[in-house]
Amino acid sequence: MEFTVFTIESKGMFNSGYNIYQDDNFVYSVIKPSIFISRKRIIKDSKGQELVTLHRKLNLGNFKIDILENDQIIATIVKETFSNKYHIDGTYGVYEMNGNFFNSELTIFNGNSEVAKISKKRKGLSSIYGVAIKEGNNKVFLLSIVLAFLMVAEVQHQG
Repeated sequence: MEFTVFTIESKGMFNSGYNIYQDDNFVYSVIKPSIFISRKRIIKDSKGQELVTLHRKLNLGNFKIDILENDQIIATIVKETFSNKYHIDGTYGVYEMNGNFFNSELTIFNGNSEVAKISKKRKGLSSIYGVAIKEGNNKVFLLSIVLAFLMVAEVQHQG
């Protein structure tokens, strides 16, 4: 089985976004459109072209994030309350992401098939995430799911 491996690193002291690398080559950036808009992230390719937008909806009791491509919702991610489970439903099918107690190891499934593994490593005060995506899957879409998890983690960390 072949996997493509990505590394996600936070950029900026106050987590203004992320850089995503494949084999040490910069491939994507993730930005907040404004320091005042914390509910939105934009994934851009290395040339600065927008690929997808993640938009966290205001919801009491759970987290809900839409993934948009060309201003059209292609998937909705819902995090179960009091759990490390995420449900993803959209144009690419139904997915589920599960994490361990500390959310340092996560797995994305499409049905019974494992399509991606996420691993968190500490580097000084920040964290680096390794993402292995099984070949034949939409890499930007699966990276969007991982970034939705990071959005939720950021909000939970802020309290």
